[in-house]
Amino acid sequence: MSSPKSDPRLVRLFYSYSHKDETLRDELQTHLSLLKRQGILHDWHDRKIGAGQEWEGAIDENQEAADVILLLVSADFLASDYCYDRKMKRALEKHEAGEARVIPVIIRPVDWSQAPFSKLQALPKGAKPVTNCSNHDEAWTDVARGIREVIRELIADRPDVAENLHSLALLYHDQGKFAEAEPLYRQALEIREKVLGPDHRDVAASLHNLARLYYAQSKYNKAEPLYRRALEIREKVLGPDHRDVAASAQNLAWLYYEQSKYGETERLFQQALTIREKNPGPEHPDTASSLYGLALLYHDQGRYAKAEPLYQRALTIREKNPGPEHPDTASSLHNLARLYRDQAKYTEAEPLFRRALTIRETALGSDHLSVAGSLQNLASLLRKTNRADEAAEMEIRVIAIRAKHVQENPAK
Repeated sequence: MSSPKSDPRLVRLFYSYSHKDETLRDELQTHLSLLKRQGILHDWHDRKIGAGQEWEGAIDENQEAADVILLLVSADFLASDYCYDRKMKRALEKHEAGEARVIPVIIRPVDWSQAPFSKLQALPKGAKPVTNCSNHDEAWTDVARGIREVIRELIADRPDVAENLHSLALLYHDQGKFAEAEPLYRQALEIREKVLGPDHRDVAASLHNLARLYYAQSKYNKAEPLYRRALEIREKVLGPDHRDVAASAQNLAWLYYEQSKYGETERLFQQALTIREKNPGPEHPDTASSLYGLALLYHDQGRYAKAEPLYQRALTIREKNPGPEHPDTASSLHNLARLYRDQAKYTEAEPLFRRALTIRETALGSDHLSVAGSLQNLASLLRKTNRADEAAEMEIRVIAIRAKHVQENPAK
């Protein structure tokens, strides 16, 4: 078992209770599961003592390390010399010293009005015993909310907590767990603004990643002001040629691209490209990404002569890094092929479409939506060159892939 002082979780919670109330403790622990899943809480009770551990030492160590101490109050708790005389006394000393927050949780009816902790705010609301509530879940929900509010107060001034929240939000974001990521991003942002100030680079990072989350969900109106503020902070704090400025400019460019705001899109892609040509350099994949985005914009605007050299240069970079079989290389091949097809340069387009298709099937799997995109565009070319039978076979595959995707990802 990890030491409580080295545990990477954020707030350490200790249960002080009578073993006769173990079932009720388990119910409360279940209601605190979300706090643990969010990486906000690490809880401990004596049933977590491992075989061969010295039990009293383990209890003392974890109580001393605790930020929050719950007193699960019942007649049995008050009757226990160990709970009352030793653990409760030390808990209240820590509370008075500002080393921990002690929260009495009234779980069964008992007269506790003259107890040493009677001056403390108890849970549930109104100090109504949990077992007196017809619905225990409602009572425990109220307790969990009270504990969450205390935790919120405890972590409000801790930038290290903001870092952990932000890191966990990034993890959930990468896993597509957007609902879990959003409140963590917001909480990290709130702490960083309060502790570090509104113009700190870490505030910009929180704004930037929360904006990325909204962008991924097509919530462009929410993403735009966050991207803009992150860009302004980074330009001010890091300087106009910093790589983070390029990242903010490019992500804002993609947002405007999705909204067909092409003037702003072009300006921001060019800003990102100018920075990246210098840092990290002309042959870096980040530079290829900016070239590719600007090429897509020119392509959509029918500015084919401007798009082609950018597509070609992005492809040349990606062939080297990340490599000839990477999905990013396939994307460059695919869109350069689209450019040629749109100009009726079918001979140049077809081998690029076919190579992109092969890479995507190998790297992503034959049922990936990107494979369907390659098949559809290649089928379009085949129909334009009077090869309807081969085109029809590909179109059947497209329908099957997309139907499978809908079946596996039903609209919520």
